[in-house]
Amino acid sequence: MFLIISCLQDMVEGEKKIFILFVCLKWSNKRKENQISNLMKVDPFLIFSILGLMIIIPIGFSIDYKPYESCCKSPPTLYLYDDISNGSSLQFSNFVSKAKKSLFIVSRTLFPIDPDYERWILPLKNAVDRGVKVKILTNQIALQEKIPFVDLVVVPNTIQHFFVSFAIADEMRFIYTSQLFGNFSSVLADYFLEFNDCKSIVADAIAIFNFFVDFASNPNISVYPHNYCPGFHYPMLHTTPQGSQIVFGISPNRFVSPGRQSIVSLVRSFFNASHQTIDVFTPSLFPESIRSEDNLPELVMSDQIENSVVSGNCSIRILMSLNEFNSRANLTMSLKKVPNIYMKFSKTEPISPSFYVKNEECLFMPMSFESAISFEIMSIAVKIKDPSIVLKVKKHFKEIWDQSL
Repeated sequence: MFLIISCLQDMVEGEKKIFILFVCLKWSNKRKENQISNLMKVDPFLIFSILGLMIIIPIGFSIDYKPYESCCKSPPTLYLYDDISNGSSLQFSNFVSKAKKSLFIVSRTLFPIDPDYERWILPLKNAVDRGVKVKILTNQIALQEKIPFVDLVVVPNTIQHFFVSFAIADEMRFIYTSQLFGNFSSVLADYFLEFNDCKSIVADAIAIFNFFVDFASNPNISVYPHNYCPGFHYPMLHTTPQGSQIVFGISPNRFVSPGRQSIVSLVRSFFNASHQTIDVFTPSLFPESIRSEDNLPELVMSDQIENSVVSGNCSIRILMSLNEFNSRANLTMSLKKVPNIYMKFSKTEPISPSFYVKNEECLFMPMSFESAISFEIMSIAVKIKDPSIVLKVKKHFKEIWDQSL
């Protein structure tokens, strides 16, 4: 008689964790005597098993996403056009120079659009020389000749639409930007967000990076990895002690795992507002109907805007490129007939990124909502609730609005 199975089941902060521990006990079964002291003899291994149990249980209970809930200490630092137009690679270079162990980078172009693209490449070369592991996911196979010293993962040619730009350093710091390795001086809507003290969003970004790498090798992936789904190891909503909130949205919809939000859902929730002024800076608003899904997702934008104005008593200003007016004037101008909706058209080059801002939060996308929906683009949007970032984006929008037609 020498096997006893002990099962321990407990609840830790609302989440049930089951730990099955097998403790082997050896009992000496002797002939029953009159004295209880001679009934059985406890093996010393029992004592060691109990002590081990006391050590293992706290360690096991700590394997949970909840510790990440208190690991986003501060909101990101935002750099806009005026901050980055004259030094397009400076923030990136500083970010890379601080890396000690690893750099994971996702870039939609990684093509030397910047005439002085070497200033983007040199920091990476220096990082590799000092022993940093650099892994880059891109859709530009031509970069293999430009940066042969890194681990380059190329998205297949079958994935033509890939608009993601971010980087992770040492699994501790994170940047999310409208573009990398490009020229920021020509696009007024460019942005660069740097997270220096938010471990939970870094964990989220690492999961997305690993998912994209897996997708590059297997575009037909149909099962979401455990770590890719928020709620297990990190929260979906990243909150700072100051009350700031950050959340990712992803497209296309087939990449929306349990716990994640789609870009469409972020847009819907953003325009679910009342008594606010909403500013929209985007190349265009509506997907072409022939490229839309059966439920005409272009109405996600138009309906949400009209509902915000009519039902929510909001005032909305929309700034678009001239191309939008020339190509789909009827769709776009129909909103202009609605009271409290105001439109202007940018005199600059067509705008690639987009941002939306209202009283308490803003939303950043590396492309227009139209592109994300029409072409099922692989992309990420970020919605941020933070007073200082909102104030900076509003000021930037106003400066562009005042200079537009």
